[in-house]
Formats: sequence, C-alpha cells, structure tokens
Amino acid sequence: GKPKRSAWGIWVGNLSFNTTPQQLKRYFRNSCKGMGTVTRIRMPAGPDGKANRGFAYLDFDTEEALNIVLSLSESELDGRAILVKREDDFNKKGRIPDPKQKAEESKRATSSNEPSPTLFVGNLPFDITKVDLRLIFGPFGKIRKVRLATFQDNPAKCKGFAYIDYVDIEDAKKAHAAESKHVWKGRIIRVEYAGELATKKARPWEHFPVPSHIAEKVKHKKRKRQESDTGADQGDGDEDGNGGSDAEPKKQATHVRSNRDLDTENMAETKLQGIPVKFKGKKIVFN
Repeated sequence: GKPKRSAWGIWVGNLSFNTTPQQLKRYFRNSCKGMGTVTRIRMPAGPDGKANRGFAYLDFDTEEALNIVLSLSESELDGRAILVKREDDFNKKGRIPDPKQKAEESKRATSSNEPSPTLFVGNLPFDITKVDLRLIFGPFGKIRKVRLATFQDNPAKCKGFAYIDYVDIEDAKKAHAAESKHVWKGRIIRVEYAGELATKKARPWEHFPVPSHIAEKVKHKKRKRQESDTGADQGDGDEDGNGGSDAEPKKQATHVRSNRDLDTENMAETKLQGIPVKFKGKKIVFN
C-alpha cells in the first residue's frame, strides 16, 4: 500500500523544474545524517515534461529529521534557494518572509522537546565555523563539543545546522532562554532543545553500553598500565634523595619499558615509539 502520513511533514517550494523526486529525497536523506529518513514524498509532475510544479510534500520518521530539514530553508538545490516549511504552515507559502517577520516567528517558536544539555541550532549561514558557534554560546557555560553539520565534498561549508553539547543542562537552559543572543552577523539563529536521539548521541557513554568483550580489553590494558607504573615508581629513592641519583628513575623506567611485550611484526611501528621492546613476533630480515 501507500506509505502512511507521519506527524513530521514538510512543504518544499521554489524548486527547480528539473529536480526529480529521487534527487529531492536523496538531498534530505543525506542531510539528516542518521537522525531519520524520508518515509513519503508527493511531488506533482509539471506540464510539458517538467519533473515538478515547483513544490513537493515530504514526511519523515523522527522529529530530529524534521528539525534538520527545516533548517535547510533557503539552502541551494539545483541552482535554486529552496523554501522549507512545516506542512501545516500556510503562512505566505512560496514567498520568503521579510527579516522582521522571520524574527517574530523565531521568538514565537517554542521547542516541543524537553530541556536537554544539547541544543539544536538552525538557520546557520554556510560560512559559519565551530569557533564562531563557541563565541556565541560559550559565554553561557562550558561546552563539551560543537557538532557542526558540513557537506561531505566540502567540510568547510556548513549545512545550515549544528548541535551544541553543554556539560551542564542548566547552562543549556540559559543559552536557550537568551533570545537576544540568537543572532550572528544580523541573521536570526533558530535555537531549540535537541530531541531524544540527538541528546543520546551527545552522551553515548550513558546510553549506548560498551560491548562486554571490548570492556574487558580496556580493563586488562588499564590493569597492565597500573602494574607498569607501580614498577617504575620502585627504587626512585626517598624525598631526601637517598637510594638513587637523578639518572636512577630514568634507568628504572627504561627497564620497565624494555620488558613490554608487543604482539606485532612491524618493526617500524615499534621504532616510532622510541622504546626498546621484546618481540613475540617473527624476526624480520631485510635482504
């Protein structure tokens, strides 16, 4: 049967008459970066063999995907600045609102997501950088990471949205509430709390447990490192300098490192570490 309608639908206008449904679907799917996908597209064919009539309707399977594609309004596709709105937004369809109206709409817009330490930031210019975003949002608190969405063929070009991951949720709340600061070079920036999936991806250690076999390897390496460090500390002498000269600690440390066994046949890899080792692998002979 036909794909079902979803709660997260958009209207796209100002399309090039050459843009096909497949091209439009691929453009939005690639922009979502794993946050969701297109579940339905309706693009009426145009007259005289044209691929469309200048507009289309699309549905997505997550709110995160909807937020991302809404931020792509006025981005370029097939030489046209496309317009993207919620499907139920009938205000001035097909026309770009003036800056004053856009600012008012931005102020009235409220996020339907629960408060989160991660903020979704949209309507960004193509040339904005992570440094710029830290200048805007850094004053509100400690930022753990800025995730700027960029184009695969041009990593310096912003796709129009980003995520700001704060360490403390209270700092994210302060940044969210400071509407007067949601501006960059005269451009109104859209700021909302990130959805559940984007928030979880910002803190994977809390929501995506490490597989048991990897966790065991990490524990084993940590234990070996602690044993190695304990061995290096022995014989360094007391605080008054008794029991060893300045060269003594270096000698001890070298002794510990020389007993480190490596399961590798790559001699170059070992030399790059700059330490003597015992080899378990095969002896390599260069003719």
